[in-house]
Amino acid sequence: MTLHQDDLCIADFSRPIEYRQGRNREITLMFRRSVLAEAMKGDVSTLAGRLLPRNGIAAMLRSHLRLISVEAGNMSAKERAAMVEAASEMTLLALQREFRSVVDEEQFPTGLYAAAMTVIRHYCWNPDLDPATVASRVGCSRATLYRIFAAESESVARSIWNARLDRAHGLLRESSESGAYVSDIAFRSGFIDMPTFNRMFKRRFDKTPTEARFGP
Repeated sequence: MTLHQDDLCIADFSRPIEYRQGRNREITLMFRRSVLAEAMKGDVSTLAGRLLPRNGIAAMLRSHLRLISVEAGNMSAKERAAMVEAASEMTLLALQREFRSVVDEEQFPTGLYAAAMTVIRHYCWNPDLDPATVASRVGCSRATLYRIFAAESESVARSIWNARLDRAHGLLRESSESGAYVSDIAFRSGFIDMPTFNRMFKRRFDKTPTEARFGP
């Protein structure tokens, strides 16, 4: 099998494996066979050599793993462990989605929450992003999504708005010398109404967008 960049391949380390690695980096998540069997509710020997798809929750897993590879050196051991735990649960969900006829959406809440937050961070710039869209991209029901976020003492809608505000805050700091209009940055962050943007920004950061741009 020839693997390409960003492929997610399943390997069975109980079998002989020979592979030639190019100049790419890889991340390996290893699971006990009993854990996989419990998640898949059956024989997992047929999974070896198969690829996960490039859409759905597998796409969120791919993005999450890429983020780990980039930011691992900037995180504490506890933060890295939390990121890996989320990646592990997202992997099990992706395996269920692809290779099992029945998916238990709430069996791995940490992975589902991480996948939803990945969707929110990636698409918060779209003013049409809403809980229904997040649920659709993750591949679960809205009711399940609401329950997963409630368990984290969060709401899906508030997470979307906070992601937009965080994106705007970062763009403002980056634009301190470019002279970009605040309204343009607000629009690029998913806001279509400036009074709403200014009010929510002030509430979250205790400063106006202009103060955030030029402040320390």
